[in-house]
Amino acid sequence: MVLDQNIDTRTSTGKAFLGMLATFAEFETNIRKERQLEGIAKAKEKGIYKGRKATAQALKPQMLEYVFKHPLKNMVASTGFVQLSSKVDWLSNDLIYTFLTSTWITERLQQIASLAVSSYPSISPNDILQLNVALPNKGEGLENIQSSLNSIYLKISVKQKQNQQLTQLRDWLLPMLMNGQVTVK
Repeated sequence: MVLDQNIDTRTSTGKAFLGMLATFAEFETNIRKERQLEGIAKAKEKGIYKGRKATAQALKPQMLEYVFKHPLKNMVASTGFVQLSSKVDWLSNDLIYTFLTSTWITERLQQIASLAVSSYPSISPNDILQLNVALPNKGEGLENIQSSLNSIYLKISVKQKQNQQLTQLRDWLLPMLMNGQVTVK
């Protein structure tokens, strides 16, 4: 039963009326799509059509798509991913992460990726390992920096997990809201 429209979907008349509403909704969607395609065709003729931005793309260092500090649960990644970690106990992985996500490193990796001899821009573990890194000496305030970084990245990880939980909750509640099982007052 659709309460807002006084349509009783338990009756033949209500079912027929709901079917007609669905038909008109589909008709309206098709008209909108036809108009959109006509507009795209006209824009292409004028040479001003740029298209939609890609939703899936190759790894791009400037977008930091090659670095995951705290991968989310059920994250799927390409087989081309590697894990980098410090070989010495006085140098934290947080500092390595911060280095790899710095502007000048991402710009350098983008240059390397654009010159890659493959079907899409990419970087290899050797590209990262060959970067020149100026490391501070053990001590020299390094422990304070690493402690601050650890605190920051821990907060980011907690927020990512909260966002994932909120997304799951939204995905569970929204269909029930849309079909009237749940109401908001």
